[in-house]
Amino acid sequence: MFVGIDLHKLTLNAAVMDENGKVLNEVKMKSEPDSLRDFSESLPEKSDVVIESSSTWYWAYRALSERHNVVLSNPLKTKVIASAKVKTDKIDA
Repeated sequence: MFVGIDLHKLTLNAAVMDENGKVLNEVKMKSEPDSLRDFSESLPEKSDVVIESSSTWYWAYRALSERHNVVLSNPLKTKVIASAKVKTDKIDA
């Protein structure tokens, strides 16, 4: 299971994909520990999670890394995000 998260101060967007790249779920939720913890528990343990690095990633990284393999992504270095012609939070996730 692969999860991409675009994290903001008030909300976050998450996209859940299977190993074949098929999008299984897309969610928008409040950027709050309880909401993220509930989402984390809905995923299979040890899922691969990528968080777009921002000024608010610390708490989310701590919460998610308790159950999952979490990596930070630099949006300036991520070709798909950096070169996108259309940028939305949903696409970033």
